[in-house]
Amino acid sequence: MTSASTVVIYASIVFTRFEKWGGLNLVAWNPEQKSEIFLYKNVRLFVTIPDLGWLVTLTLLVVASPLVFYGLARWKDNHSLLMLANRAVFLSILLQAMTLVIFLVRARDGRYPSLDAEGLFPTSLAASPFILSGLVGGVFISLLYLLLLWRRPGLEGLLPSADDLDRITYKTIGLAFPLLTLMIASGAYWANQTWGSYWSWDPKETWAAITWLVYALYLHMRITRGWRGRRAAYFAILGFAVVMFTFFGVTYLLPGLHAYA
Repeated sequence: MTSASTVVIYASIVFTRFEKWGGLNLVAWNPEQKSEIFLYKNVRLFVTIPDLGWLVTLTLLVVASPLVFYGLARWKDNHSLLMLANRAVFLSILLQAMTLVIFLVRARDGRYPSLDAEGLFPTSLAASPFILSGLVGGVFISLLYLLLLWRRPGLEGLLPSADDLDRITYKTIGLAFPLLTLMIASGAYWANQTWGSYWSWDPKETWAAITWLVYALYLHMRITRGWRGRRAAYFAILGFAVVMFTFFGVTYLLPGLHAYA
């Protein structure tokens, strides 16, 4: 699960920000106004940091290797491959840390060319919170795996029982779902007052609706089908992932009326 999470993080960065010559595209930043630079309304200007895309791609391959070793270990029933998977996780942490440091150094200062405009433009860490949080999150997730690997029995003793966690998750979602419904309804009312339409299928609106549907389905399956335990937990994790994408992924990946939010 931890390796899969880091693979998703780095794959999303590579597939959305990798420039064909090996650079990494970041949003241009105006240091005087402390704001992003736009080509025109809702379209950001991107600059390209040379060679950084290759480094992120290499990191993606390394963080994917534990999954490969783990899959081979399960397929061939070879426990020695599990040891290789654990060592690959440790190697991936070192490479992720190096990638994070290089990203911080190169994105914090410097002016870079753009494919969409002539000249050199500055960028900033504030202009790339999606990438920065992803890189930091990848290191944290991998360190969490090592912590669980070395201290799992002691940590499991500190956690509530699986039944208690299941009940806490259900009660939390049961409380949050009406608030989510109220938030969407009030947002639609505000949109009608501001833009003259309750719903315009903007990416943020669409993913808010997807979030609502995921949690509605979770509650439906819980109440009518009696879902408990692992299936319900996976559904709750899916809902949390959708929430995170709605807040961060939509904001920095999908242009729309809510690009500022």
